[in-house]
Amino acid sequence: MSTSTILVPVVAIRSLYLFCAVRVLTGLTSASWFPGFYQLWAAWAPPNERGLLIGFAYAGLHVGSAITMPITGALCQTSLGWSLVFYFYGAVSFVYCMIWFMFVYDEPKLNPRISMKEKTYLESTCPVIMKNSQGKIPIKSILTSLPVWAFIVVNIGIDWNLYTFLTSVPTYMREVLHFDFQQNALLSSLPYIGMWIGQLIFGWISDILLTRRILTLSVVRKLMNSIGC
Repeated sequence: MSTSTILVPVVAIRSLYLFCAVRVLTGLTSASWFPGFYQLWAAWAPPNERGLLIGFAYAGLHVGSAITMPITGALCQTSLGWSLVFYFYGAVSFVYCMIWFMFVYDEPKLNPRISMKEKTYLESTCPVIMKNSQGKIPIKSILTSLPVWAFIVVNIGIDWNLYTFLTSVPTYMREVLHFDFQQNALLSSLPYIGMWIGQLIFGWISDILLTRRILTLSVVRKLMNSIGC
């Protein structure tokens, strides 16, 4: 993903088709992050803390948007212009990947930096990591499951709204409200700060509802998805 991001300015001035191919490649590589994200948290987050921890991690997406918007505005005003944006974030992404590979482990038992007490606690509270099933993935059952399709529709709606907001609001503020680069970037970042705060709060609320047995896991997930919509 970092490599394809750095390549964007290079291919954009040469071929529209190459540019589209690189952007598709960026999307394909970034999509692999989501299933890996949940698998990792299944091994590292105890059920009574999972809502807050996953909310905190997901909030990073919105914190990143809030921080990068003013930075992007400043980078666009340099002599290199918009191309510097892709070089800069591609380089940052590459450094982040190196740090991730050095310090992140798939399971607690593989991490040499945590205590035996913590390993024992995580393995006892996250039993999913103790399984080693070689069974086949029920592809047909997954594709014909109504709850799966309901979840897909919900996420399409949420992401459609999010990315429409991400791309359209800065344009509206520039073309209609006539804000300059810096003002536009700063004001456009405010909704993402709100999303960050909201994810932390609702993640914490989810854990309370589950830990105190106020609602079942199924009801909590439906409730939070409904609020998100």
